[in-house]
Amino acid sequence: MNKIIITLSLLLSISTAFSGDTKGNGGDILSCNDSQILFHNISLDYYELIYIHQLQIPNYKSLNEIQIVEDKLELIKEKDLHRYLRMKSLLGTFYRDTKWINSPLADINDAGEVSLPIGCELLQIINQNKQLLSGTKKYIIRKDLWDSLDTINKSMLIMHELIYLDSKSITSENIRFYNILLFSEKIINNNSTSYFNLQNLLNFNSVTYLGVEVDITKKIQSYESDQLLIKKAAPIEGSIFYFKNKEYKLSYHDIHFYKNGIPKEFCLFDHYTIYKNNQKINGHCNDSWGEYSPIKLFNNGDIQTFSVLNNTFETDTFKIYLSMLDMNFHIAARVEFYPHTSFKKITNSTLELKKYNPIVKIGGKKPIFFSKDEKTINSYLSKPQLVNIGPNSIRLIGPVTVTNGNILKAFNQFETQIKTTSGKYLLEAKSEITFDEKGEIISFNKGKI
Repeated sequence: MNKIIITLSLLLSISTAFSGDTKGNGGDILSCNDSQILFHNISLDYYELIYIHQLQIPNYKSLNEIQIVEDKLELIKEKDLHRYLRMKSLLGTFYRDTKWINSPLADINDAGEVSLPIGCELLQIINQNKQLLSGTKKYIIRKDLWDSLDTINKSMLIMHELIYLDSKSITSENIRFYNILLFSEKIINNNSTSYFNLQNLLNFNSVTYLGVEVDITKKIQSYESDQLLIKKAAPIEGSIFYFKNKEYKLSYHDIHFYKNGIPKEFCLFDHYTIYKNNQKINGHCNDSWGEYSPIKLFNNGDIQTFSVLNNTFETDTFKIYLSMLDMNFHIAARVEFYPHTSFKKITNSTLELKKYNPIVKIGGKKPIFFSKDEKTINSYLSKPQLVNIGPNSIRLIGPVTVTNGNILKAFNQFETQIKTTSGKYLLEAKSEITFDEKGEIISFNKGKI
C-alpha cells in the first residue's frame, strides 16, 4: 500500500529522522525534550493514532497493558480467528519471552518514512533480532524507557510486536496502521470482504477469507467478476476449520469456494464425522492407496461427496459396509448424496439385503445407486448367489433392482425350473425376471412351459 506520510499540525517546523541498519523488527518511541511539546516519551504507534490521524482510544485506567491488548484482540476474534489465537498465545508469554536491558538499542531501519517534530527523536525500545537473543527469548526491551511509559503506550508496543510476528512487511508502517485500527476500534467497521482486502494491503503472511486461513505466498484464483471473491486457494496447513459445527484442521490441499462463499471442495487433516439418521459415519481425505478424495459440498453447505473407510450404515431393510478389501488392501468407499443428505451413489461398498436367508449381497466393485427417497436401489450382485425368493430358489447374477428391501428385477445364471401363479416353466439361462414384493414371479423374457 502507499506509504503513510505523517505531519504534525501542532508544530510548524519539522525535521526528518532516519533509522539505522541493524536487522530485525523493533518498536520505537518518540522522546521529546522541547518544553512546547505536550508529551515526553510515547510510542510511535500512539503518536500517529492521536496526533496524526486524530483518533481516540477508550479509557483503560482500570486495566494493565496485557489486559488492554486482550481487549483489543477480541475485536478480531470473529473475523480473524487464526490470527487472534496466535497473537493471544504470544501475548500469554510476552514478558516471559523478554530479555531486559538498560543500555541503548541500535536503531532498526524499519520505521519507514516518518516526520518528527523538532526537539523529538526516535529511540529503539524493543528489538526482535534473533541474532541478539538466546534460548527461548523473543524480545529485547530497554527497561529504563519502558518504565517511563504509561499502560496504553506499553500496550500499543506489545501489540506492535505481536502483529510483526504475523507479517512479512519490510517496514513497520503497515504494522502501525493495523495497530491503529485495533486501538481506535475502527477495525469493527470492516466486514469480511473489506477485512480480507485490508489484510492483503498490510502484507500479512496469510489472510482470513470467510473463516479460512489462506496462504498468500501461493497462487490465489478469484472469480473474474469480482477479484475479492476467491475461487481457489491454498490454506495454511493445520489451520483451524469448522465443519458441521466441529473444529478440524485443514490439509495442504487447495480449498475451492462457490461465489456465495460456501466451501465447494476441501480436505481435512484429521478424520471427520458426519451424522445420517443419527448414525455416525467417519470420513477422511485419502484412502490406503494415497488417492486424494476431497470433501465436496453443495452451494447450500450440504455434503455432496466424501470418502469413508471401515464404517457401516444400517436401515430396517439393508446394511452397508462402507469400504472394501481388495488384495489385502482396504479401499475407501466414495459416498455421493442428493441435496439434503439422502444417498445417491456409493462405490467400493457391499450392501446386504436383510430380508433374505442367506443374505443377498450387492455392490462390491460395482457402484450402488439410490433413488432420492432411498427406497429403490440399482446395482449388481457381488457374485452369483442362490436366492430363496417366493416359492423358488434361483441362482441370480448381474444387475439387480431392489425396492423397500425386496428384489424386483434380476437375472438367473442357469436354466431353471420355476413356479408361478399360472404354472411351472423352464426358465432359460440369463433370463430377466420381474418379481412382486412377495417374491412371486410376474414376468420373464426367456422360458417355456
